[in-house]
Amino acid sequence: MFHNLPDEINMKILDNCKEILNPIEFYNLKNVNQNQKKEILKLKNLYESFTNDNYQKINDDLNLLCCKNTSIQTFQWLLENKIILTLNHINNLIINNRKDILEMGIQYESFYKILLNKFYLHSIDQEDINNPIYISAKNNCFEILEFLIEKGDYDDTLIPFIFDISLKLMNKKLLNYCIHKYYNILKEKINTKINIMIYKFNNIEDILFYLYLNHNIQFTTRILINCIKKHYNHIFKYSFNNIENKDIHILFKTSIQENNYEIFNYLLSYHNYKIKNEEFTKILILNLDIYKENTKEFIYNLLNNYKQKIVKDCSLIEKCIQCNIHSNTIKRLIYEGYQYSYYEIKLALEKKDLQLLRDLSNNFNEDQ
Repeated sequence: MFHNLPDEINMKILDNCKEILNPIEFYNLKNVNQNQKKEILKLKNLYESFTNDNYQKINDDLNLLCCKNTSIQTFQWLLENKIILTLNHINNLIINNRKDILEMGIQYESFYKILLNKFYLHSIDQEDINNPIYISAKNNCFEILEFLIEKGDYDDTLIPFIFDISLKLMNKKLLNYCIHKYYNILKEKINTKINIMIYKFNNIEDILFYLYLNHNIQFTTRILINCIKKHYNHIFKYSFNNIENKDIHILFKTSIQENNYEIFNYLLSYHNYKIKNEEFTKILILNLDIYKENTKEFIYNLLNNYKQKIVKDCSLIEKCIQCNIHSNTIKRLIYEGYQYSYYEIKLALEKKDLQLLRDLSNNFNEDQ
């Protein structure tokens, strides 16, 4: 029926609707008939005098458009008619990966100024950073990030800032992007912050391999220590022999402290590392942390492979009881002559391990 109305009637309807409908509702009238669509799409600068109150009324509707698969033609019509999208709207477009809208939108001055504004760009310590560069980096929108870098007039501090974002957010994908895309710019920063990278991330051994193999990153004892802590054992072994002046003694202590028995075994097999049994035992007992995760597994590895290096006048049985090593294993240590005292008997009593208590009591030598 509407498509049969005379043009002047259609125009009268549109003129009245402009006053009572918000811009999005009005734009949707194009679906009524072809004549109305034609007239609506011809309009320009319709909302040039829009007030803040008007914008508040349509803010949620605009956010909804930015968060769903709204056509580029819809946004183009809104911008042609002087609807200004806010920073929040633009960031929602970024989060929803609407690069097509951003590419179209920068043709409009209001959109361009907000999208490529440098506000809060380098305030990495701020709690809430809403700059589009930050939002695209945070959400791994790398095509959009590249687009913003290309179109914006940014100084040399931008790429290091994005790298710092990856560290702050512990975002491996962003870190990987920075290193692969901008290594030449970041080379010095990566060298100074590589230990921070290892400390912050739990799963970047592949990135360390990339840096070591492709960019000749110089590993140091400090880096190896952090690799032990993170159990990056492959890169540790791969780089170990190529590092000069490494402190094997410190590395060995760290492998015990971190219960990294794979590196512990590796270092003991290293032909240049010679350690006497007394020193081995002293380092072991001083650095074995009974409260750390995987200490039990570390002790089993120790007993299965290096028991002959542990002198018998030490607190090995105490450590075994504290880490809930099986009583049959402790019983073998008792029969092999490893020393203990009343304290170990007390520990067995507290754990209500009657079999262990019996073995300790029956074989107790007060002169130990």
